[in-house]
Amino acid sequence: VPTDLRDRLRTPCAYWWHDWYPRLAAKGGDGERLGLREVVQRAGETIYVPPGWWHAVLNHGWTIAVTENQLSPQTLPRTWPQLLPDGDRSARLARALRRLRPELLPAIGAEANEDDGGSTTGSDRDADEFEFRMW
Repeated sequence: VPTDLRDRLRTPCAYWWHDWYPRLAAKGGDGERLGLREVVQRAGETIYVPPGWWHAVLNHGWTIAVTENQLSPQTLPRTWPQLLPDGDRSARLARALRRLRPELLPAIGAEANEDDGGSTTGSDRDADEFEFRMW
C-alpha cells in the first residue's frame, strides 16, 4: 500500500462516512458512475457480497453480523500475490492446498513436491485445514 494511502486508511471509519460517502452518493456523483448500490437490510434478511466487491456497512442500531471471507478457486490467482507478504499464512495455505486441493497448485505457481517452509506438526496441519476451506 502506498504510504500516502496507508496514512489515509488509518483514519477512523466515521471520517469516510462524513468525507467520502456524500461524494459517492450524490446525484451524478462518482457512485452513480461506479454502480453504487444502497440497500437497507431488515431483520431476517441476508446480503451476499461477492468476492472483490468494495462495500461499506452502516449499522442503524444494535447489530449482529456473521461474516466469512471466501477464498474460492476462481479468485486464488488474484488473491495469492496479496497473501505472499505474510510468509507464515501463505505457507499454511500452500500446505493446505498441497494436501487437500493439489489441482489448485498451478494457480499459485507451486508444484506438488515444493517445500512451503514453516512447521508441519499435526496441530499445524489441522489448523491449516480449518483456516483454508476451499470450495
